[in-house]
Amino acid sequence: ALNAQINPHFMYNTLDTLHWMAMEIPEPKMCQLITSFSDILRYSISKKSTFVTLEEELKCIQNYIMIYEERYEKKFGHFEIDERIYPYRTSKMLLQPIVENSIVHGFSNNLENAVLEVIGEIQGEEAVIRIRDNGCGISQERVLYLLSRDSNRIGLSNIHQRLKLLYGEEYGLVILSEKSRGTEVILRFPKESFEK
Repeated sequence: ALNAQINPHFMYNTLDTLHWMAMEIPEPKMCQLITSFSDILRYSISKKSTFVTLEEELKCIQNYIMIYEERYEKKFGHFEIDERIYPYRTSKMLLQPIVENSIVHGFSNNLENAVLEVIGEIQGEEAVIRIRDNGCGISQERVLYLLSRDSNRIGLSNIHQRLKLLYGEEYGLVILSEKSRGTEVILRFPKESFEK
């Protein structure tokens, strides 16, 4: 909808102007914030294929987390990525809603000791991404509801269904959580998604 209302080139040019103005001050943190937001915007509304590499997806959420870290003046994001997962492919903007849930819901009561880990590894021939937080956690009943088609929270349910449609019924989100102990979301990507 935003793309239809405002020419994306106008938005990029405006952000570029703000970036150069911030460089003249100089304001390096503001420059980084503008660059990160520009990258997310460009990535989310670009007209190229809806399929992207995990490297592109991970870059998007690194920018997303960095913006939140600047907002709250606290570093809480940690990345441990095996670069062999980079060429695997998935649909665009798959990871962002998971990261957003961790920050907005998992840390809603306390950002003071927040830790958000993004781990990418190879297991057998599959790429596996784990998004783990030490937030407030959720009950198993809530997990089942969030993943169901009946959920009014379309983010996680949508991702779960998309993974199954893309890769088969054995795929989808796995959510491990315990109240007051945090949440871990696990996504697997099959060998067939590897970029040729």
